[in-house]
Amino acid sequence: MSKKIIDDHSITESVLEHLRRNVSPDSFDAYCAGLVVRIEDDGNATVLTPTRHARENLEKIFKREIANAIRTAFPSLLDVHFCAKPRAANESSTTVGAVLPSAHAHVNHTPHAAATATLPGNNNGKVMWAALLEPPLSPLYRLENFESGVCNRIACAAAQTVVESPGSVYCPLYLHGDNGLGKTHLLQGIAQGIKERNPAAKVIFTSCEAFANGYIAALQARTLDAFRARFRACDALLIDDIEFLSRTVKIQEELLHTVQYLRNAGKQVVFSAIVAPSELARIEPKLAEVLRSGLSIKLEFPEFELRVKLLHALAKRRSWALDDGAARILALHIEKSVGELEGALCKMVAVSRANGVCTSSELALGALRDLGIVRSGPPTLSDVLEACAKTFGVKADDIRSGKRDASVAHARHIGMYVSRHVTPHTVAEIGRFYGNRDHSTVLHGIRKVTGMAKRDEPIRQQIHQIKQLVGS
Repeated sequence: MSKKIIDDHSITESVLEHLRRNVSPDSFDAYCAGLVVRIEDDGNATVLTPTRHARENLEKIFKREIANAIRTAFPSLLDVHFCAKPRAANESSTTVGAVLPSAHAHVNHTPHAAATATLPGNNNGKVMWAALLEPPLSPLYRLENFESGVCNRIACAAAQTVVESPGSVYCPLYLHGDNGLGKTHLLQGIAQGIKERNPAAKVIFTSCEAFANGYIAALQARTLDAFRARFRACDALLIDDIEFLSRTVKIQEELLHTVQYLRNAGKQVVFSAIVAPSELARIEPKLAEVLRSGLSIKLEFPEFELRVKLLHALAKRRSWALDDGAARILALHIEKSVGELEGALCKMVAVSRANGVCTSSELALGALRDLGIVRSGPPTLSDVLEACAKTFGVKADDIRSGKRDASVAHARHIGMYVSRHVTPHTVAEIGRFYGNRDHSTVLHGIRKVTGMAKRDEPIRQQIHQIKQLVGS
C-alpha cells in the first residue's frame, strides 16, 4: 500500500528561502532551484530535485541545512531523503550533451532547450535533439580559474596542452580522482579553451549518463546514424563520470567505435572518472585498452595551503571579505572535499552577515560545529589525542604507549599540556589516559612545554593548531 504524500508548498518555499540566505548564488542556481519538499505520513521528508547531479550534491553537502529549514516549519521531522524528479511523459529522453556553439551563434541557456540539427540517417533529414546541459558549462569553470597546487599541477598542465594542441599530444586524456577535486572543472575548462582558440571547432562536453541515455533513445527512435554522425563529426569529445559506463555492452561498443574514429581522425578525446582505467568495473577489454592507451593522471586531495588558496578564491569570486585565520581553520578541518569547503565558507559568511560582524576564527569554528564537522561541547581527551597524532604524524596508540622516541615523547607532552588547558580533566585523569602515567610525570611534561612555548614560536604554532583542531 502506497504511503500518503502531503504536499506542503509553504515548507518548500521556506526551505528555498533558507537556502537562498545560506548557500552561494552559484550553488543555489546549480542545485537548489526547482526542488520540491514533500512531508510523508511517517514523519520523514522527501526532497525532489530536478536532476541526479543536483540530488547527489544536495544530499552530500546541504542535507543538514535542508533538514534544519524543514524542521523549522515541521518540528516533528524524523529524517530527510533525496531523489531526482521522474522525467515527464512528454519530455524528450534523448540527451547527447552540450555542443558548444560558434562564437557568433545565439545561445539558449535554458537547460531543456531543444536544438534542431540537420543530420544524415533518417527520411526527413532532421532530428530533434534535447540539448540537456548536465552539468551546464559554467563560465566559472575555466582553466584560468583553476587553482593549482602539488596535488593537481600535472593534470592542469596536461589540460592546457590539450587546449593548445588538441588531438596531437594526449589522446585520450584520462583524469581520475575522488569527487570534488576539480575533474569536471578541468573538462569544462578544456572544452571552453578549445572553442575560444578555434571558434569553428565542434566541441561536445557531456556526461557518461547523457551519452548512454542518448544512445538508448536513438536506438528506440531508429536514428542511430544521426546519433553517430553528431558525435563523430566533433573535433573534441569530453565525457565526464565514465565509471557509469557499465550499463550494456552495446553502449560500450558504440563509445569504443566513436573514440577510435575520432583518434584516427586526429581529434581530441578526454575522460574523467573516480577510478583509474584499470579499476573500471565491467568494461569490455578493447575499450579498457583504449582508455589505458593515453595519458592517465590522478588528482589528489588538495594540500593545506591549496585549500586556503581555494577558500580565498571562492570568497573573492563572490566579493566576500574573508579573514585569513578563518580560512585556515576551515582548511584545517576539511581536507577531502572542495564542496564541503565551499559549504562551510557559505555558512560562515551567512552568519557573519546576519550578525553584522566580520568573519573570524570563532565564526569559522561555529560554522564547523553547525555542520557537524567539529563536535559541540568541550573537547575530550580523545579529541586532543587525535589532534596531536594528526599534527605530528604519529600514531595515537604510540603516544599513549611507553615509547620514548623523541617525536612520540614530544607529541605526548604537547597532548598533556593541551589536555590540561582545554578539557575539564584533572592531572591524575590525564595521566591515566596517557598510559597510566603518574601525577608527577604529567606535571613535568606540562612544565616542559610551558617553558618551550615561551621561547619557541613553532611550539606555540603547534599548540595553536591542536586547539583549533579540537574546536577550542
